[in-house]
Amino acid sequence: MQFRTIVSAFYLDPATTVPDLAVLVRRAGVRDVRPLTNNDRIALGFFEPGREILGGTWGVFHTTWAVLDLVEGLVCLQLYSPYVRFLDASIRDSENNPGGQDTTLAYVRTFGDACLELNPSAAFLDTRAHYEDRQWQDQEGNRDWVLGQAKLVAADDVNALADERVSVLYLSEPLTLRWNSDPVRDNRDIIELPTGRLIFAWRGPARMA
Repeated sequence: MQFRTIVSAFYLDPATTVPDLAVLVRRAGVRDVRPLTNNDRIALGFFEPGREILGGTWGVFHTTWAVLDLVEGLVCLQLYSPYVRFLDASIRDSENNPGGQDTTLAYVRTFGDACLELNPSAAFLDTRAHYEDRQWQDQEGNRDWVLGQAKLVAADDVNALADERVSVLYLSEPLTLRWNSDPVRDNRDIIELPTGRLIFAWRGPARMA
């Protein structure tokens, strides 16, 4: 189960979230939820026998594995999915729908639906290849980097989160009020949700680059 990964990470308030991995992944929309086999766990770098790691199928993301961490006073749900499927979708868009992103926007809709169900303080979908980071390329995705973003969420450092330029950043409505406008930072597409905003890395066809 080693593959290049994309990650969806949700940073949740422990005061309103029961840290139950199976419950949270189902709320996010993952189906056929099941524990990973020991071989799959080891392949992903998890050697603690008591650590809960679940796999399932998450809509257009398809094969996905999930893990939960408590970090910086937040509950961090992480969903890791194959990069190659997203890459194929991006190629189809560029070949069949130049100037648009019909296929890859299905990933954004699935991620946005999960944000509506989970109601995180912040979340992100990162589809970047991370060619500079061997751990992303060869193994399970760099969970240290994902967990490190919790410090920014806990500090309400919206501008630093935005400047990471992840493919899609979700900010709950209270956090959107902390956004400091800047000509460079503001140059991106936005989708309004009832509970906050989905903020892309850029504008136009390369909005998720």
